[in-house]
Amino acid sequence: MKKNILTPLFFIVTLSLCIITNTVQAQSINKITISVKEIKYDDPNFTALRESLKKNPKVKSVKPSYADGVAILSFTYTGEAPQLWEEIPKTSKRFFDLAGISNDAISLNYVNPQKNGANSTAETSAAQTKNINKKDCFDCDYFPMCKYDDTKKYDGGHIYRGVRESDVSIAYYNCENGVVTEKWVTSSNEQYKAVDYNPFTDRETVIYYEGKPVYTTHTQIILKTNAAIDEEWKSEDDIYRKIITKNASVLIDEVKYDNVIVVCKRSNVFNYALGWVDAYSYIYYIKGIGDAFVESSMQPEPKTKLSILQEFKAGLNAGRIDTSLVGSWSVFAEPDPDGRFKSFYKINADGSYTYTNEFRKIEDRIEKGSWRVINDTLKFFHKGGINKQKIDKINNQQTGKPSIVMHDVALKLAFPNNSPNYDPKTEYHNIDNKGPWKEVP
Repeated sequence: MKKNILTPLFFIVTLSLCIITNTVQAQSINKITISVKEIKYDDPNFTALRESLKKNPKVKSVKPSYADGVAILSFTYTGEAPQLWEEIPKTSKRFFDLAGISNDAISLNYVNPQKNGANSTAETSAAQTKNINKKDCFDCDYFPMCKYDDTKKYDGGHIYRGVRESDVSIAYYNCENGVVTEKWVTSSNEQYKAVDYNPFTDRETVIYYEGKPVYTTHTQIILKTNAAIDEEWKSEDDIYRKIITKNASVLIDEVKYDNVIVVCKRSNVFNYALGWVDAYSYIYYIKGIGDAFVESSMQPEPKTKLSILQEFKAGLNAGRIDTSLVGSWSVFAEPDPDGRFKSFYKINADGSYTYTNEFRKIEDRIEKGSWRVINDTLKFFHKGGINKQKIDKINNQQTGKPSIVMHDVALKLAFPNNSPNYDPKTEYHNIDNKGPWKEVP
């Protein structure tokens, strides 16, 4: 009887390939340094960069240091520096020019929008001077155009600075007397139709052809810094904006910013369940920095026009930590075939939480913040605002596992004309093998 020597040989080769593959795929933990020239240690933009790194789960042990005008951040990272640079949010690196990068080091130059001296970063090199204009930083406090990719003249010679948003998209901005105007171009192909007649079937078929592209220039006013509070202006077709608060204080990535203008953008959108409804976005403009972040909501107005930072502190101090809620809670549905849950809260005993939603855009999939319970309302405090959910505890009839039913307070308020039975709710069931609630049937 012949021995089959191919089977053990095949097993050895396969095992070797698996070991090699796993070795290649595993990313090593490396020591990385980020150095920033010509910056103060307590500069808020450097602080925002440091806090952003701390939020990256692959970054550990961030240690800052400072000497001779150079700020340094040292830490470990699972991967290499070029990969890390791509992961840092744009809002955290918008005022830093990449001067050099290697596998374990990133060197940055600081573009300071509030600096108006001969040693400005804008004057450090001829190549940078082309796209960094010191004057553009200071003429528009709430929308500084320190860096841009192109310039064009519109409306009788007014200069617009172009900021490239992608390989095929660029938006142009002009700021005069505190009014920020945006222009952008869209293209579409002309369409014409021809009728094809088939004599054998005696039928006509309409065929559509695309012709040459047609370019359309759009214009909107996105900010009027001198407008009165609640003074609304039309920025686009069916889109309106107004300033709802000035001189506010906000928290962004755990950094406090003052002198903030909050603009409410109202637009009419189609909702398959509710038809045409108003949707709202809140754009936060920071003096010397620009538009820091955008918060979307179905609420027509924020609950209060007081300092957002004050509302955070009041809510955190008034609330309590209900330890029975600690755990992981997913939208009640079957997991994907790979066993993953795509939308869930991880509520921690220290008052912090993480919300993961893989249906969102990549940069918005993970939300972190603090949570508290006030009466029967669970409040999530995060950089975009406060998410308020009235809660009920139930034991799921299908699984017997504990669930939390969250009733969206903001969504309920957004549609006051709906029927009294309108209840925007979502059931989140426990995925930590908790036992059923004892106090509920």
